[in-house]
Amino acid sequence: MLSCKFLRHILVCTILPISVILLQKPLQYVSQSRTPIVVVTSGSMEPVFYRGDLLLVWNREQHLQVGDIAVCWLPSAKLPMVHRIIETTTKDYDPAQQLFLTKGDNNVVNDRQLYPGQRAYLDRSDVVGIVKAHIPWLGWPAVAISEISGLEGLLWCVLGLTVFFSGWRTVGQS
Repeated sequence: MLSCKFLRHILVCTILPISVILLQKPLQYVSQSRTPIVVVTSGSMEPVFYRGDLLLVWNREQHLQVGDIAVCWLPSAKLPMVHRIIETTTKDYDPAQQLFLTKGDNNVVNDRQLYPGQRAYLDRSDVVGIVKAHIPWLGWPAVAISEISGLEGLLWCVLGLTVFFSGWRTVGQS
């Protein structure tokens, strides 16, 4: 029979990842961004942001300004791009259809070569929000997991074995 300690241990190990997932939805609602938390994965925005910084994203502004740091998620991209807006214009002279040109602070040229379909500008729909705050270094675990081949699988194995063996030890003691 399973002991209460083992069941409590299983509960704690499952509540932690579930609480992170559950926190995502309220943050999406409050920020109006589908990705309210982003981790910096490149040095293109140094010295403002460094690899491993955690960014809090806000998407409630209708019109973005030159100088805003936008989080853009292009259709073909695996990860979002965090770059400064260096130019804005409108599509067909309609102010509701704002377009953007971005550039990383640490890059020499603008981002046009990164835009899909040889577009000259990004649409508002490509921008998931602007950076409102950042927490240095807090995103390093995510960077490590994504960059070290096999680390994610290894971490899941270690977590599973920890739960299994701590439960085995608890059952054996009862």
